[in-house]
Amino acid sequence: MAAIIYVCILSLHRFIKITIKEEKEIMLAYTYIKQGKFELIEKPKPELRDSRDAIVRVTLGSICTSDLHIKHGGVPRAVPGITVGHEMVGIVEQTGRDVKLVKPGDRVTVNVETFCGECFFCRHGYVNNCADPNGGWALGCRIDGGQTEYVRVPYADQGLNLIPDSVSDEQALFVGDILLQDFGLLAFRRLPKKTRCLSLVRDLRESVLCFA
Repeated sequence: MAAIIYVCILSLHRFIKITIKEEKEIMLAYTYIKQGKFELIEKPKPELRDSRDAIVRVTLGSICTSDLHIKHGGVPRAVPGITVGHEMVGIVEQTGRDVKLVKPGDRVTVNVETFCGECFFCRHGYVNNCADPNGGWALGCRIDGGQTEYVRVPYADQGLNLIPDSVSDEQALFVGDILLQDFGLLAFRRLPKKTRCLSLVRDLRESVLCFA
């Protein structure tokens, strides 16, 4: 009888542990359902799929005009069911075994472009045309993006940039999007130190307001 009770208690304990684990792995994600409709739904926390992936816990994100283009049908390659969002910063939660430049606990920006760094286009600086199936604008368009709690970032060594301790999340938020464009890079370098920026979206137009 005692053995039966012990087995029942052990099974119940295992069930409770599995249930709690499953609950922890569910997160809310702002998702592209169909043209004209975004919805906040539950999704499982992402997992590593490749040795070069990283999982990032999102601490701050923003809505880009491109996200609105997806909602209104202006991005035909956008995949219904994906989590939108490609402007985000966060903390590295987990890395694949081949990720060398970031580690768990690092504060990072996430590049809007996903790129392998090895194909013809990447080697010539055209990372937006990366030949990888997930190359170019993938996050928040063709694979799950950052309008959620956690995001999987392919090619983490290329897709993540360390944030200095002296730079806040708000100051670093647009780095992954703006600095991948030469014009944005030149403009950003001219900004005085401690400049902060806000993205203002209205009627499908985006303005970046910067102030010291």
